[in-house]
Amino acid sequence: MAINVITIDNVKEQVQRFIQDNSYREVTPGTKYKVSGIYMIYIDYFSNDKVVPIYIGQSKDIQRRYKDHLCEILSLNRLSYKNYYEYFFSEFGSYYEGKFKACKIFKYMLENNCTLEDFRMIILEETDEADLERKEQEYFQKLLPSFFGFNQLNSFLTDLKLKFKQDKLTKLEINNFLDICQKDIDNIYSYYEYGFTRFNFEHVFRRDIIPLLKRTEQLDDATLLKCKEVNSNIYQLFKHYNLENEIHSMQELNACRKDYRVIREQYEDLLNQQPTGIIMKFLKSMGLFNKKEKKLEHILSKKRNELAFHIETNHKKQRTLLRKRYQLIFPTFEFGPFPLKDKPNTIAVKIEKENLLLNTCHLQIYISNNGISRSEHYSKEPYIIRIDYCYVNPEGKKIQKEYYIKNETTEDCRRGIEYIEKDFHDPNVTRFNQFTISRIKRDKINNSFISILSEYKHGINDYTIKNQRLYKLETVFNRLQKITDTETKFTKYASESDNCLRKCISNEQLNHHPFVKSLPINKKK
Repeated sequence: MAINVITIDNVKEQVQRFIQDNSYREVTPGTKYKVSGIYMIYIDYFSNDKVVPIYIGQSKDIQRRYKDHLCEILSLNRLSYKNYYEYFFSEFGSYYEGKFKACKIFKYMLENNCTLEDFRMIILEETDEADLERKEQEYFQKLLPSFFGFNQLNSFLTDLKLKFKQDKLTKLEINNFLDICQKDIDNIYSYYEYGFTRFNFEHVFRRDIIPLLKRTEQLDDATLLKCKEVNSNIYQLFKHYNLENEIHSMQELNACRKDYRVIREQYEDLLNQQPTGIIMKFLKSMGLFNKKEKKLEHILSKKRNELAFHIETNHKKQRTLLRKRYQLIFPTFEFGPFPLKDKPNTIAVKIEKENLLLNTCHLQIYISNNGISRSEHYSKEPYIIRIDYCYVNPEGKKIQKEYYIKNETTEDCRRGIEYIEKDFHDPNVTRFNQFTISRIKRDKINNSFISILSEYKHGINDYTIKNQRLYKLETVFNRLQKITDTETKFTKYASESDNCLRKCISNEQLNHHPFVKSLPINKKK
């Protein structure tokens, strides 16, 4: 077992230094960092004794990656405990398998009383695409995010890349993989009680690397010896944590599969050697040819039944183990929808001095969704959920207000919407897209709510709406109509397109309201 000198305090100090040094390039919904580089997600709460709440990643487009990461958390924030539990512990494994990074972050934020405001991301280093892998590994070695934070084990990620490689694996690739495995083994011993190390180890760490050798080119004796040593170290690691039975079960199942394959091949060879047609019928009728065939057929049937029994037994064990391991990254207490509250990105109307013109009204309009439905079967009606305005009257006096709007969407928010993972409930979906949030209304999928992408833009969600006083849009238009006149100039920011804004006004049946003529909306294309 290697002696590691990197402690959790060492890592926390480095992380804080990175945050301080790179705060000027924090990524937010309002930034435009369409660059390649290495980034760090962090949850702005570092008082936990066992976790350094970070995730290190690489991307060719950091801004887009930030949106993906944040939208995953925004999606989980909407689910009830009951629904999240159903998805997490579904009959055939977790619905979030392969997406557990978001689940780890969500668990940490919940259990440490964090809010969406604590979800942060900075760029550590901008770099060429060709150098992303090497640079990411440098930060992996410095900060050990697979053991203290939310990352997955390096050996598992490398193993995935090797699995998808079409060509034979080279001696260099095998040696690099063995080195990575050995590093992970050493670090699992050292940091088993930290971060999500136990889950990462028990859930995905390779139980046996020998099968990998079948896909390699000719290896020298030194590399073969190294393979055996690392494989032995893997066994000792599992034995140390009383998990060696998993390796034994896997070996028994593989041996059973091998026996079945051997008998099946013998049986198929025998059938291929037999004559066909009239001669075969004659030999069988005389009982001269089918004794050996029947014997092999009987053995094959027996081996098939043994294999089926081993597979079913193994699946039952795996389901039990998986459920137990999923608990390691599932919240330890029940919660209601929106436990992480909100992360408002709305900014009060700001007017630059050069734009401080008399008799000018500046509007900011926040909309629930883009109104574009991917299916004619799903309703997706957009509504204005908030309007801010700043009016500078002819005397130079500023009148500034913000209104949350009363309509079908905001009323539903106040009553409480039960959000679901749409693909989980769709029997026709063969490939799930996790974090595709929807709801059922009148027994149908209905997307007429504040969408995840719209929340990403402006930060307003159901939690924001819950305790706000709501005003009818017509009332707000009447007030604006009253304080402005025909000479007033208008500027406007809307969180969605003008076509969508036009649809919002139509949904409120206000197309012919006199104030609408004053709104600077482009003509319909």
